[in-house]
Amino acid sequence: NFALPAVDSPEKLEIDPVKLGLAREGKKGSFKLFESHQKLGFPEYLVRSGFKFDNRSTFFLHDVKDYQDRKASYPVIDITLDNLEDYMVVSREAFDDEPEMTEGYINMEVEFLKGIRKSAIKDLTLKLYAICENGRASAIGALFYSREKNFGYLHDGGTLRIARGKGHQTNLIRHRVNTCLDLGITRIYVTADHGNQSWHNCIKNGFNQIQVVHEFIEK
Repeated sequence: NFALPAVDSPEKLEIDPVKLGLAREGKKGSFKLFESHQKLGFPEYLVRSGFKFDNRSTFFLHDVKDYQDRKASYPVIDITLDNLEDYMVVSREAFDDEPEMTEGYINMEVEFLKGIRKSAIKDLTLKLYAICENGRASAIGALFYSREKNFGYLHDGGTLRIARGKGHQTNLIRHRVNTCLDLGITRIYVTADHGNQSWHNCIKNGFNQIQVVHEFIEK
């Protein structure tokens, strides 16, 4: 439910049609502003138009030129429809502050694995991974990739509270980066809330900050 402005001045934004269209679905909209938008008066205009600042998210791109091959130091398993329930348990706890969004994400992943959800990118592939302790998933991470379009997108990284601080997300990041590089993919990116633990993990594992995006939501 967000829009990236495709205009160069806030006065050209057509906010009312966006708000009305979403209102018909019982939803509210939001705008994500790149750094260029932030300097052109978009934040002030959105505030005057009934929006408020919500958060900052960071776009990262992996620096594959300086990549040092670091194998995961903890076993990473593939998640399929057969063991998907364990993945869901971790996802629901790790992202319990946004349950509606989490369920939407889970539904999307299930549909993708079942082949129900299609993409305009013909070879777009979803891989789900987990690290297990005592036979149960304790940390998860997902990867969308396309060899045709040469990109990998790391997302949905989460860890059970009891298993945090053990380096599981570092291992899952390394595993997914290695997967991309083994496939010949050199554009690998991720987004994270600015300043949170995922943000620190990205910097620690060879990702460069490209954009800090400000999100404004409708009041």
